[in-house]
Amino acid sequence: MNLNRCPRLLDQFSDTPNRDIFFADAQFVIPAKEHPQNKLLNIMQVFENPNSPNYVSYTLELRCPERQLRVNSVTAHLRASRSKVLPAPKRWVPVPRSWLERGYDFACAPEKRKINGMTPLGGPFEEMRLVDIAQLGLFTVDQSKPRPRIKAPETTTEDVMNELNALLDAPSK
Repeated sequence: MNLNRCPRLLDQFSDTPNRDIFFADAQFVIPAKEHPQNKLLNIMQVFENPNSPNYVSYTLELRCPERQLRVNSVTAHLRASRSKVLPAPKRWVPVPRSWLERGYDFACAPEKRKINGMTPLGGPFEEMRLVDIAQLGLFTVDQSKPRPRIKAPETTTEDVMNELNALLDAPSK
């Protein structure tokens, strides 16, 4: 995945210790080779929870006028420095109200990035540097406040795919 030029923070979800954050790079919103009217977008999802994958990279293909997307590829990058390519539900679906909608807005309505709060981070950054920025910087907690004692649930790559399939209304395996 190429997010090393000028990534943008797309969104952040959930509460500690289960936050995740999404990044995309405007320089890599490109036409699809087979269907140049469609746009390709790489998104990187970084997880705070140490039981989750380190990050997951997605390649989305978007039909902007029809407000549809499909997931062309999903790769989970585990904390043990291994990667796992996951089966992607490659059918076209309406853009769901979720982080996928933020990716759609990023690629298909670039003039609204600033008002949508999609913060440019500068750069360039390599993927692992961006993961470090998220996990060591953006996920920090004010140390003067007591930290809640919450047992973080286990999140596996299978959980990530099941959540993606549920968002896309695709059957789980």
